[in-house]
Amino acid sequence: MTAGAEVVHAFQRNVVVAASAGTGKTHLLTSLYVLSTLGLTSMGKRDVRDAHDPILPDRIVATTFSRAAAVEIRARVERSLRAIASGAADAPFASEIQARVATLDAPPSAGEITARAKRAIERWNEARIDTLHGLAGDILRRFALPLGLVPGLRVGEEDEIRELSRSALDDVLAAALDGDEAERDAARALVDACGGLARVHDAVLPFLDRLDEEGLSPADLATTDHLALARDLRRRLDAALRDCAASARREIAEAAAQVRTELGTSDLAIPLAARPLLDRLFEMRKPSRANDAELAFFELRGTGPGTNLAKGRALVATFDEAPALEARERAMLSLLARIGETAASERRARAILGFGDLLRLARQTLRDHPEVADEVRGEIDVLLVDEFQDTSRAQRDLVYLLRAERATAGVTPGATDIVGHGLFLVGDRKQSIYAFRGADVSVFTAMCADLAGEAAGRALDIPESLWGTRPSSDFVALRESRRSGPQIISFVNAFSHADFGSLQAGAEEPPITYAEAERLVALKPAGADRVIYVVDDGTPVDDPLLAGEGGLREALIAAASAKTLLDEAKLAPRDLAILARRRATIPLVELGLARLGLPYVVAGRALYDTLEVRDLAALVRLVLDPRDKHALAQVLRGPIGGLSDTALLALCEGRGLSPSVLDKKGPELEKSTFGEEATRLRELRRRFQETRAPVARLAPEEALRTLISAFDLDRIIAGLPRAEARLANLDRLATIARDRGGSLLGFSRWLDRQIADETDEAEAVVFSPEDDAIRVTTIHASKGLDFEAVITLDLGARPKADYAPLGVVRAASEPPRLVVLHRSRLGANLDNPARERAKRLARERAAAERRRITYVAVTRAKRILLVVGAPGRAELESARSTLDAHWEPTLSAMADAWEAPRILESAFAPSGAPPALKPEPAATITRHLAVVQEVALATTPLGVFRDCPRRFQLRFLVGLDEPVASGQLDLFEMASDAPEPEYDDGPTEDEEGDPRVRGRAAHRVLEQYPRERFGAPPETGDIEARLEAEGLEKTAASKLASDLGRFLGSEIAARLGGADVELHREEEVVLRLDGGEGATGLVLRGTADAFAVDHQTDTIDLFDYKLARPRASLGPYAFQLGAYALALARTYPNARVRAGVVFLLGGEVRWLDPSGAPLGADVLDRVEEDLARTANAFARARAAGSYEGVEESTCRALRCGFITACHRKTSPSKR
Repeated sequence: MTAGAEVVHAFQRNVVVAASAGTGKTHLLTSLYVLSTLGLTSMGKRDVRDAHDPILPDRIVATTFSRAAAVEIRARVERSLRAIASGAADAPFASEIQARVATLDAPPSAGEITARAKRAIERWNEARIDTLHGLAGDILRRFALPLGLVPGLRVGEEDEIRELSRSALDDVLAAALDGDEAERDAARALVDACGGLARVHDAVLPFLDRLDEEGLSPADLATTDHLALARDLRRRLDAALRDCAASARREIAEAAAQVRTELGTSDLAIPLAARPLLDRLFEMRKPSRANDAELAFFELRGTGPGTNLAKGRALVATFDEAPALEARERAMLSLLARIGETAASERRARAILGFGDLLRLARQTLRDHPEVADEVRGEIDVLLVDEFQDTSRAQRDLVYLLRAERATAGVTPGATDIVGHGLFLVGDRKQSIYAFRGADVSVFTAMCADLAGEAAGRALDIPESLWGTRPSSDFVALRESRRSGPQIISFVNAFSHADFGSLQAGAEEPPITYAEAERLVALKPAGADRVIYVVDDGTPVDDPLLAGEGGLREALIAAASAKTLLDEAKLAPRDLAILARRRATIPLVELGLARLGLPYVVAGRALYDTLEVRDLAALVRLVLDPRDKHALAQVLRGPIGGLSDTALLALCEGRGLSPSVLDKKGPELEKSTFGEEATRLRELRRRFQETRAPVARLAPEEALRTLISAFDLDRIIAGLPRAEARLANLDRLATIARDRGGSLLGFSRWLDRQIADETDEAEAVVFSPEDDAIRVTTIHASKGLDFEAVITLDLGARPKADYAPLGVVRAASEPPRLVVLHRSRLGANLDNPARERAKRLARERAAAERRRITYVAVTRAKRILLVVGAPGRAELESARSTLDAHWEPTLSAMADAWEAPRILESAFAPSGAPPALKPEPAATITRHLAVVQEVALATTPLGVFRDCPRRFQLRFLVGLDEPVASGQLDLFEMASDAPEPEYDDGPTEDEEGDPRVRGRAAHRVLEQYPRERFGAPPETGDIEARLEAEGLEKTAASKLASDLGRFLGSEIAARLGGADVELHREEEVVLRLDGGEGATGLVLRGTADAFAVDHQTDTIDLFDYKLARPRASLGPYAFQLGAYALALARTYPNARVRAGVVFLLGGEVRWLDPSGAPLGADVLDRVEEDLARTANAFARARAAGSYEGVEESTCRALRCGFITACHRKTSPSKR
């Protein structure tokens, strides 16, 4: 055990830990938690040999950055305590427990330690392990009433919060524009600063969010004295003109003298007569050997973008407008405060809070209400804070408030005001990569120095001015890597030392160095790991399919490197991860992996960035507005239209693409010139005209699914690489549309915002953690993970600073200051030192974060680290610029060099064609997928798989729409001799159209029909109107209304509508079956059409609606009904469940048990056995990639629409 671990486990004082990558910080935190519950620490004791009493879980608060991390910590601690309580010989933390027992003078016995673990487990339901946001929410809910909050408040969804904030902003801005002159000026100034009305939301809302993270409000911000700055600038101009007139070159001297003459004794503004002369002077070129006077003058032009004349005129405009700028900023702050207050008021009225509200209100509560602070602090003995490098000032204040010795109203405590023991902070400043979420690594750095003083300051190379004068904490640096081998560690140390060391000196904030205390030390033996640098000199590859440039070439090299590693290093695909800096790189990597036939999974949160989602979004926009040229171009050029650039050019008229392309009489492509493209355009136009009007009236989910089907998007995608995942992404988007509801127009606008904002949303990954597939993800998403081998690319990406139009800057002895982009009346950017400082700070932060992101990437590998280079000169501040600058002689001694062209040609050899095109026998193709330990699936697809695996594959993996009624229209097939069970006729086309459409309409009407009218005489006209509103034609709606009316007026409907039952409609049910030894577990999800819970009789009636005539046998429905019944029986363990089918074409109910009795335990046991068998069969089929068909007689019994495709005869018998 290291000396640092001993300090942590003793826990006499507060402890601050700087934990480098792979050094086991989560292990350290969880071990301290366990030791605290067992009474094995010396918290608050003078002597390390004295023990503190055991601390129960309800008095230990542990927080971390994400809910997933909190769940992991909770699981680790609980697993450890249960093992200790059971006396397990292999219980975790045995060495830590033995070390502390050996240190203590009066240690507890083994039996007492076991008893203490049992007491901790008995109170485990009271354990408080969460995020800081979750902890803040608990405080606010608990003290809601005295704080004037609604007790049932909840954290709103991100888009819900954003919509409220946008509405509040619009309302306040509209009111200001209708207000007095001062309000109108403030509103116009804010809009102008943001770059126009369309950009106000994107500028103001993130600014207000940042204030929440900073623990600030607009009222806390200072403004800039622009008038004083302008006067100083004018004095500099006057001095420079005077000196130039006296000592500059003749041309410059004469021009300067003329300007001085016209300036006369003017105060600030430049006289009109002097302006043309000053323009001429500013347009002059700076001499190559300028003297001091000339340098002083030309420096006034600045270094920003624009011509010299534009810069000079911006300086003149600054003198004109400076007197009004500070008042303008004060008015803008007042307007911003009203926007924030209005948005907060709207959220409170709806009893919802945003994440920023949680921190801000909890901080205010603890600061301004000492009685609340005392009560909250009195319930916490230990506070353990994980991942604190990703923190903000508001979170820092919250930690100090929770550990303050005493509460003083209105005062936020500092590091010297907290209790000297019971606080554990751990983080790694080199892994702070979430600045876009409000994290500020400088807060963690300052806290280390403030809490631990000189010890932290010297270890981390922190400026002495930040060291705390009265440190209350011990400092520990974790350096021992349990992850990577010595070769990788040596490379990481050398590269990171150079990379962090290349940050520019004289920075606004003290830069992070790669300090000696953070240099990793390998614990693994030498010889088992390696580093590879793929050097690309840009040599072209003969194969035209590999002739990509830039990002595409780099992605193909990454894919080729992956294949080489799998072949040479004998890795399994699941051992390998490809990490990209940018999301846009991932589709290119997918292309390369797909061409090589390598199994992979994209583990990311970029659903709205996927091409299939963007194509569908464009199609929706075009349906809503056929004049949207951008959407039109995307649809025509993408997979839906399939037209070439030449074809699009032929469809242009005047200044661009003709908006009438898809009109009935729109422009045509010449058949003789464009061939198939002309045909595709006519077909696309036909489908668009047929689909547009009805789709525009549909609900969002139904509209998406209709468009996918009508334009064959599913079939198109089925032919692309990674088809399963692409189709799943479209299905996920449709599910999101269903959950959001609303109109199609509203959903389209919302979706466009998600795409524009690059909103995080998990993709519909169709692989499980057990799959043997390469992981492809971003560096951000890889944080906290490790892999046997890692390929990282995008090393040439240059850091991009975010120059927000609204911002905040801080100086050492000044209050935080508002930063605004001010423009002149003619649009010129005015001179603004505060904004220039903010831009400089943004550049420095972007450069520093680029280094931290790279550090995360290169520290994920256990055995092999491969970095991909790119041809040409490296971008300034990029990781590759550091790599190339230090390759010889330092880094080359630690890494092998591979030549990119050789890797490309070798991987794609011999012809460069995709493996799928090689004439290999099917038996040689293997799927690299493991048999999963758990299957998560919806009930319907699992039921389809149970009946016929091939039908499941065609419908749910390939994404084909099952042909309607082909099971009955195969007139030339031989009739089957096998008897057919009495199955439902399935999707048979009839005079009322596709029954699936009518079935969906019937389900929606039954879901929304007023419950109080169940069992009453039906109002057929009302039902018919509801069906027409769902898109049915009048004839079909009239007939179906009569059928639904029979059911809605029936005795069973009256029971559903009764006041004594609890009715659930379209309710999700979830069933989990744990797999035994060697078996596959199952998580089954489905939506029950309706079920009624009678708490008086403890019975549940479960119903499935079918648009069919009554059948004697419920065979086709038994699987789904049984699964739902089993799920409800587990959800309501004391209730008895009846299950039946409501046949809507007749209004009758048929029960699964013909007697109408509840299902017995034996029936439910058989259902469970059937589900388990099906789950195991599904797991095996999926692992093998083999979905076998069934006998033709069974297909006919199932009324399968794919019967012709699967069982076509060579010589069909015609009758």
